[in-house]
Amino acid sequence: MAPLIPQGARPRKHPGEHLGERPAGAGRPAPGGLAPGPAPATVRPVRPSTPEGTRTRSGILGHGRPGVGRVLYETGAAVVPCFHRGLDQVLPIGCVVPRIGKRVDIVIGPPFSVDDLRALPNTKETWQKTADRVMEKIAELGRPAANR
Repeated sequence: MAPLIPQGARPRKHPGEHLGERPAGAGRPAPGGLAPGPAPATVRPVRPSTPEGTRTRSGILGHGRPGVGRVLYETGAAVVPCFHRGLDQVLPIGCVVPRIGKRVDIVIGPPFSVDDLRALPNTKETWQKTADRVMEKIAELGRPAANR
């Protein structure tokens, strides 16, 4: 069987290297004689999730599923709760094309952590408690401002 890389060749570090290009980065000039690029920013991955597992037909907030609690328990990720009202009118279940002319209100809450629940054993009950905490925070956002 022949080797995948011809003898004497070396694998490329990035596309375009054979043309004499190299990626710009901290302290290296960018292509075209531009000034050196800034240091790469620290990027934290974001994973949007629906704690209920689905949308409801009525728009009423459902119960949290333990799967989202498990992800939070195992990763220790911060949660940014978001509540939306009216999405059931714009994009009901089974609808492929959004309905135009409807209003959706979105409320985004402050980030919070579930680190205190990570001290509990790694069980389905703990995951459910974590999901319930997320749902409580989302429900708080859905209440009128006077009740918050």
